[in-house]
Amino acid sequence: MAKKVDIVWMSKGWLSLVPIFNRTLKKLCSPTISAHIRVAERTNDDKIILSSLEGAHVLIPTMQQCGIDELKAAGGNLQLVYQPAAGYDNINVEDCRSFGVPFCNCPGKNAVSTAEGAAMLILAMARKLPEGIEKVRNEATIGSPTGFVLRGKQLGVIGSGKIGKELENICGNGFGMQTCSVNSRSSQAEVDYLLKTSDVVSLHCPLTEKTRGLIGERELALMKKSAILINTARGHVVDKEAVTRALTDKQIKGYATDVFWDEPADPNDPFLDLQNVIVTPHILSSTTEFFEAVAVRCAENVLKVFGSQDLSNLEDRVV
Repeated sequence: MAKKVDIVWMSKGWLSLVPIFNRTLKKLCSPTISAHIRVAERTNDDKIILSSLEGAHVLIPTMQQCGIDELKAAGGNLQLVYQPAAGYDNINVEDCRSFGVPFCNCPGKNAVSTAEGAAMLILAMARKLPEGIEKVRNEATIGSPTGFVLRGKQLGVIGSGKIGKELENICGNGFGMQTCSVNSRSSQAEVDYLLKTSDVVSLHCPLTEKTRGLIGERELALMKKSAILINTARGHVVDKEAVTRALTDKQIKGYATDVFWDEPADPNDPFLDLQNVIVTPHILSSTTEFFEAVAVRCAENVLKVFGSQDLSNLEDRVV
């Protein structure tokens, strides 16, 4: 008889992933394991109902906070926490360690999807796409607004991991941009030089205590007035008040982001009314190819935990 594995999807986001995960789990885990994902219940004010985690063998947090309360709510059956993404700033790794449950993420699988999305945001800002769409909907116009060409301009990448390198490849080889990058080992002088000289600054670093508020008033003041800032990292890598002032005062040309400070973004947030801003709802990695890749990785780890019971070779194990 197949072993039944109860997997709980904790977030209300990325629900289109659930059927892909279930199909992949059925295909790869049968006939020895019967694994199925159910979505955690929520209150009317959108709080997760902890009791709905009870009995879970696997928790998939996505953007939901996952710490000791959630782990305890799942109970003694819990054997794996799996994050289908590279970032895990909402997951308390120390709590997973103290609870004795392995935690795995999925770095790198979203590199192409996210880098292509970042390139889309760069083009949209450079050619003033939102303004053009608004104009054609509201007035009879042609030939306006005027954007700028990317060829020969400098792209500065902060965070030179897989996504950052993929974006450099797209923009360097595809658009003819000059590229430079910095990472956690770079000096402050190197970061400042990138900010001062780049026409496009794109953020691809993880959210840590060190990178929280990385782009603030000082950093924005260093950027060219004609520069655009792209954020596909995490909302809190950029200081909200500082970037709001910089955009309002036209200290930089624009800001395009796929990540918000609180997700999902409040539709009534005044920040969304700024004219030189593009905000997308954390969709740049949302491609069929990425979803299928992380679903396969989940199935592989479920097989290792509940099939062989060999935890030594879990894919991308953090804890």
